[in-house]
Amino acid sequence: MTFAQLRGLMQAAYGSAPAEREVEWWFDGNPVGSQLLVENGKGADGMSLARVAVDGEERVAGFVVHAVTAPAARGEGVFSRLQRTNEEWAAGEGASLALGFTTAMATRVLVGKLGWELLGRPRIWARIRARRGGSLRGDEIRGFDERHSQLDLGGRAHLIKDARWLDWRYRDSPRPYRLVEGRGGYAVVGIGRHRGLVAGAICEHVGGASVLRRAVRAVNAPVVFALPTRPAAYAAGGFVPTPWRLNFVGRRLDGNVPLPRDWRLVLGDTDFF
Repeated sequence: MTFAQLRGLMQAAYGSAPAEREVEWWFDGNPVGSQLLVENGKGADGMSLARVAVDGEERVAGFVVHAVTAPAARGEGVFSRLQRTNEEWAAGEGASLALGFTTAMATRVLVGKLGWELLGRPRIWARIRARRGGSLRGDEIRGFDERHSQLDLGGRAHLIKDARWLDWRYRDSPRPYRLVEGRGGYAVVGIGRHRGLVAGAICEHVGGASVLRRAVRAVNAPVVFALPTRPAAYAAGGFVPTPWRLNFVGRRLDGNVPLPRDWRLVLGDTDFF
């Protein structure tokens, strides 16, 4: 396996690929664990481990990340083979669930052939603004500490994020992010090109409306995307639902662990924001 192979496959399939440093960061830095498999230049499938809260219990889940099949190899079962191997690896590492934000093609394979379930189709919201540019305001992230940790186990199922995980996900990332502090909470914002648009993203949001307003002001872009944890608060902040939805899928790796359909998700939980 080489990261160059993954990047070559993504370039062939999508016309673009992340920088080599970004791929290395994703698979070599995750403090919970990651694995990348490549099959003879035909396809690649990554699995990234994360701590999750499910029914008041802490579990480990494996997330499908950076999965790609070469156009010439589609229909040969490459993704299915790699995914089964990655699921076995994740289960061996203690994961009781497998989860993923997947493309329409990957969703059809996972749900139609590999026993996964479509857990939901969360809708992306956007705030549109009459401005140009594509940058973030504020200093680079120096680090997170315990006050930023999201360790609660109650409520809807969600990712558990301690300071070490947040440091890896945002401070150490080659992508640009900013930490926005506010009274009673914080937000993390990012920026990139999504669906052909230069757009900002609310990647994390802990707190109320004032933190959200600060987060939006930290993004200099014509559009800001979010997965609202509280839709009413985002609507009050000028966000509106878009036609774009994500496919969120899952599978039990341990038959004794429940697979919830109600999740608290943010854009930072994906591998493409």
